[in-house]
Amino acid sequence: GVHWERGELDAALQDLDAAVKSDPSRLSARVMRANVRREQHDLEGALGDLNEVLRINPRNVAALSDRGLAHMTRGDLTQAAADFDGALALDPRDIPSLVNRGRLRLELGNAKGAVRDFTAALAAGGAGWEHRDRIDGELREAKAEAATPWLGLFKSGARALRRGDSKA
Repeated sequence: GVHWERGELDAALQDLDAAVKSDPSRLSARVMRANVRREQHDLEGALGDLNEVLRINPRNVAALSDRGLAHMTRGDLTQAAADFDGALALDPRDIPSLVNRGRLRLELGNAKGAVRDFTAALAAGGAGWEHRDRIDGELREAKAEAATPWLGLFKSGARALRRGDSKA
């Protein structure tokens, strides 16, 4: 909605709360509300909405992809990967799932897998895709890490330290 586009998250949340209350079966409103909640750092609220959507429709690709992003934000990388993989099993050309799984793979040190995902996302997005330049930059980064294994290991360790992962 308009509030979301303007960055007015509290107003967007109020609108989406009203939409869900008036029609609880409107799954798109729940998915949008989950995204607002995630942006507001309410990951439990976001996951609650997405889990409810998936309880009603387990094949909802947007909900699976967005739940993967919420898990990734929370640091539950195993569950994030499972959700991205699940979304891509249903729709292998789902751009958000490809991009986010590529980012996750890069974070985990799987640069070659990230290259595959970013390449597939660029192909699915087409020449006029508005995010093409940004994802092309991420693809170049992934290719550099894939070509230089020590760089990938270094960056993967640095990312783990930023996450607070004591095993890094």
